[in-house]
Amino acid sequence: MRRSVAPELVVLFAVLAVSSSAILIRLSGVHYVAAAGYRMLFTVVLTVPLLLRSAKAPPSSAPQAAEPEVAALGATPPEGTRTPRRRVMLLSAVSGLFLALHFGFWFKSLQLTSVSAATVLVNTHPLFVMLLGALFLRESVGRRAAVWMLAAMAGSAGLSLTGTGFGETALEGNLLAFGGALFVSVYFLIGRRLRREVSVIHYTFGVYLVTAIILLTYGFLTGVDLGPYAPREYVIFGAMAVFPTLLGHSLFNWALKYLRTSLVSTAILGEPVFATLLAMLLFAEFPSPMVLLFGALVLYSVFRFSRADRPARPVTPATLD
Repeated sequence: MRRSVAPELVVLFAVLAVSSSAILIRLSGVHYVAAAGYRMLFTVVLTVPLLLRSAKAPPSSAPQAAEPEVAALGATPPEGTRTPRRRVMLLSAVSGLFLALHFGFWFKSLQLTSVSAATVLVNTHPLFVMLLGALFLRESVGRRAAVWMLAAMAGSAGLSLTGTGFGETALEGNLLAFGGALFVSVYFLIGRRLRREVSVIHYTFGVYLVTAIILLTYGFLTGVDLGPYAPREYVIFGAMAVFPTLLGHSLFNWALKYLRTSLVSTAILGEPVFATLLAMLLFAEFPSPMVLLFGALVLYSVFRFSRADRPARPVTPATLD
């Protein structure tokens, strides 16, 4: 993509595209495992042309600038310290497993709780990335970041316990969305490690393929109806692959070439806002005052956390909702 349009407008469009994820999931009438599996399968199919184009591209003799997320992590490891190919494949498979768990929990949560609560809770993943990074990667955490992390966690706890109009299923749905944030954080951490050595198209293609296989295999083994469905459902699967995945996350990655990571990661917090507005228009789903209160606390705390934690850890720019 040439820079013929303002990157800020591209980010705004990407936020709108990502915000359609929860709406499309809610519109689908098939089992949540099947919907998640076919979304990833459609994404893999649409990614094949990009993979082939990458394979045909002639190697450049000139040194290329590191991609934004790679530059933030440091220089590419020397040849002698590169991860063995077998280990890369294993880690990619593990990454795909956790992404499958994320999608399974996230899709199911939207059947049990409100769009506003689910999207806010699933966007708490930067907190888990920091916690897991501190525990397993020995990454330092600033005092201010820790304070805002605790505030976000407190707001998330309040939001999880707040009724959302879904009765007895709301708490379960909120906890599932929170679990989805935890699982996608592991996916992000593995990606941060492998993306130093593997191109984004090769990494995402492999991980998405593993995710689709895991979800559809699980559905087959547990007796989930995997089709055929009405044409409407396949249109929804395609829309899931195109809008929140390719036009959402891909455009975020493009924008990182021209904008600060902090700006892009902050823009992502607009997803729950736009998703809530869409749910109000399409489903007449209006959040309660307590959901608005706790949701605002979580989003503001994650925003401040992202800014406070910038020097210690690059913030993952986008979820894969």
